[in-house]
Amino acid sequence: MPGWHEATKTLQDEGVIQMVGIIQEQHPDRARLFMQWKEMGWPLLVDSYNLLEVPYVPITLALDESGVIQRLLPRLEDEGQLGQDFVEEAFGVSAHGAAPQAAAPDLDALARSAHARGGARAWRDYADALAVWGGDDQIDTAIDAYETAARIEPGDGTTHFRLGVAHRMRRALGNGARHRSEPVHLATAHPAVRSPVGQALSLL
Repeated sequence: MPGWHEATKTLQDEGVIQMVGIIQEQHPDRARLFMQWKEMGWPLLVDSYNLLEVPYVPITLALDESGVIQRLLPRLEDEGQLGQDFVEEAFGVSAHGAAPQAAAPDLDALARSAHARGGARAWRDYADALAVWGGDDQIDTAIDAYETAARIEPGDGTTHFRLGVAHRMRRALGNGARHRSEPVHLATAHPAVRSPVGQALSLL
């Protein structure tokens, strides 16, 4: 991120582009300190449970005003072309319209579905919703749901990873830390950002 920040700082200062980052960090305070150290003041969203299922980092995307990805994995050494053929290009209005607004899931409905269907994915979906939207008082229930999913499908690495994150969150709460900030949808976290990722993340 620091490389892209420095390479695009002029465009940022001119208001031509808006930088936004998403991190799969379980210790947001460390990321906050890093942002301060590197003097990067743009929005940074935290996806501790890796709900976006990012296989590696960093992944660089260039989105237009409608939230459509116009450049995938541009190279830092080609930064000059970002101002020439991306910023100056008129992409028009997306046929998809505005990105959907975030809405809290129906936790009771997800719980009923998990109990009725009994599958690992249903239990993991319920746990994910609890972890992100349930608040600090639901962390134990989220852990129970992840553990149920892990018992049904013990080979699912994603479930075990998120279970471990939930346990760390609970330990942090026991030490007096706040679980996280309120869920913020990527499409509404900043007016310059439009993306239909459909996941709720925490704004750092």
